Amino acid sequence: MFLPMLLVFAATEAPTAAYAEDPAFDAFVALVPPAKPDPKAQMLLARLNQSTLAELKKLNPGRDKEVSEAIAHSSARQRTASDENRLQTLRASARPLSDEKLRWLATFYTGPDFAIFERLAHRAPDNLSPAEKTEFLRLTAAYPLEEFSNNYQKNAPESWEPTGVIAAIGKCNSEMDAELLKRGLKPRAIE
Repeated sequence: MFLPMLLVFAATEAPTAAYAEDPAFDAFVALVPPAKPDPKAQMLLARLNQSTLAELKKLNPGRDKEVSEAIAHSSARQRTASDENRLQTLRASARPLSDEKLRWLATFYTGPDFAIFERLAHRAPDNLSPAEKTEFLRLTAAYPLEEFSNNYQKNAPESWEPTGVIAAIGKCNSEMDAELLKRGLKPRAIE
């Protein structure tokens, strides 16, 4: 169960100034490789943005450029909010680990084992050969992956609480509506 969670961590960017007080954590986050974009999430976001764009263009005929700029600004703010949420969750998940375990995780993410793990983790266990299953078990035993993943599973739901990322994205939407109004445009229809 912890496999998909471990791959989420690779989506984390370098720590922001708000989290710079913990050198072991900063070193760990700085070494985590960037994640490959999730095609399903990107497609959903693109559909939502297209839907919002179509709605706003209909409300503001002839002002497509300004509407597109407002959507682009809002999308950038939402990405920042999402990245900050991921970093907070990562920090809360890494905090209980010792410096030694953080170093092991950094070694894992920057070494050849991460690529092997990533390849195996994206497949159903029943589709792994006996040798691949053995390799997978070796990797999960060699690094504190399960402990880290369990910590993440405990902390991730908190980020989706009303004060977490949902509130931040809602604030981004409100800021977009305010930006539209400032430009003399009609905002989204709020139901």
